[in-house]
Amino acid sequence: MTVTPAQFAALRAALDGDEETVDRLAASPGFLGGEGFPILVAAAFVSAAQRRFPTGWSPGDVVRFVGHLRVRNGAAGEDLSATATEQMLLSALRGEVVGGEFDEATKGIAQVALLMELVRDFDEQELSTFLAEAREQADAWLAQHGHSLTGRECRA
Repeated sequence: MTVTPAQFAALRAALDGDEETVDRLAASPGFLGGEGFPILVAAAFVSAAQRRFPTGWSPGDVVRFVGHLRVRNGAAGEDLSATATEQMLLSALRGEVVGGEFDEATKGIAQVALLMELVRDFDEQELSTFLAEAREQADAWLAQHGHSLTGRECRA
């Protein structure tokens, strides 16, 4: 099992802000049938978080980052749970599984909003390279764990 071309293209479109393409790709047969897309998003998210917050970060750095994210997104940022978003980022940086206190939709919204903000300043080449690396990580994870995904095993 690997990340499909449609799943990869959908993440790229999401990061480009192309909601129409994301919706079209997500509606294609089999798009959500496997674990490829959530694992790709998780791999990209963790990698981007670790790039943005190298060794020496503090919880205060995370709180400030999330605060800036929420302010930058205006009214949409108000709908973003600060607690869930901070916990998603802290979990990624600590290599921990996010606790069960948040539903999947809340975690998903926080993860995608964070990922978009974390890669916001990447140029076209950086983003292409970054996504190719995330795809390799996701494919490797799927090859090793793909048939045993339970949701609790996936980090952040």
